[in-house]
Amino acid sequence: MKRRALLLGALLMPTAARAKTTKQASKPAARKVAAPPPPPTGPQPLKEAKSQLVAFNASPFPYRGNIPSTNKPFLDAKDGKRRGHTTSKGDVCWEDAAYSDRRSLLFLPAGYNPQLPSLIVLYLHGQGATLERDVQARQGVPRQISESGQNVALVAPQLAFDAADSSAGNFWKPGHFATYIDEAAERLMRLYGDRRVGAHFNAAPVVIVSYSGGYLSTAYALERGGAAHRIKGVILLDSLYGDEDKFAGWASSRRRLAFLLSAYTELPERSSYKLVMTVKPLIGPQTELFSIGQYRETLSPYLQRTLTLVEFEGELAFGISQEPGRALSGAAFLARWNASANAVVFIPPAIFETWRGRGLQGRVIGGDNQTLVVSRL
Repeated sequence: MKRRALLLGALLMPTAARAKTTKQASKPAARKVAAPPPPPTGPQPLKEAKSQLVAFNASPFPYRGNIPSTNKPFLDAKDGKRRGHTTSKGDVCWEDAAYSDRRSLLFLPAGYNPQLPSLIVLYLHGQGATLERDVQARQGVPRQISESGQNVALVAPQLAFDAADSSAGNFWKPGHFATYIDEAAERLMRLYGDRRVGAHFNAAPVVIVSYSGGYLSTAYALERGGAAHRIKGVILLDSLYGDEDKFAGWASSRRRLAFLLSAYTELPERSSYKLVMTVKPLIGPQTELFSIGQYRETLSPYLQRTLTLVEFEGELAFGISQEPGRALSGAAFLARWNASANAVVFIPPAIFETWRGRGLQGRVIGGDNQTLVVSRL
């Protein structure tokens, strides 16, 4: 009996062993947990746009030197302690109002990635402009940078503040433009917020975008700015009013390394140049200038004066809301016009007779297919 039990146990032992083995094999295999992805390294794309108005040490203004190719000091007018600059038209722009703003606008769009190739756009505004009112709000330059979807940083210095003047200030000085660009790279690094991107901005190529009266600063930046190796392109937006030799010389020397684009909205035969040259001898420094129902952007640069708008806003609506004195209602204009002994108004031919009926007096001294020029005299 005992032997039989031992035999039975011996026979059953492999079965038990197999059962134990089978039971162990039937346990589900342990799941392997995937390792977390490595944390991102290096500077990352910006989650949101960054913008700043910051005072530069190398700003275009204030400027206390001479006008190039002359012995004439830039600040040639005095009124007590005030110093000012006399424009070629004879108007005086005072330093404390027009030539003391050191600020530049810096902008990095959302998604800007310093680990990718990038570009610095240097925007030089035209006459009668401010960074907040015109570059940011009216022209929407930062918004355009964002909507482009490109890896672009924006730098825009304040030139003459809200003045009918294209003076280049410190950009007239040899090498100063390079100093400005170097400071802009450092300021962009600080705006981004990581010192590791300093080399990125220092190596980024520069494209100058010049609007209207920004041409003079652009011309001298190209000729004597000391940063020709950084400039990969120049875009002139209705901005070739002189110094063509400087643009031509730069384009010739960099023709295989950079580009030059000049664009304008009016065809040469529709430009206000001929019109202005016809009536300019009849317009003095004290002549009040008005524009009714239209805003021809080429008038101010050719006249080197600002015009008071009458019953017109258009794209200038924001700026006018900030400075309502720069625009008049029809009634307010007629009151000033009739009380003035020295005034000129630019008006579309299509509404001229209507304004005659409203009481506009004067004689036509010039005109083209877009504008009639009427003098109060």
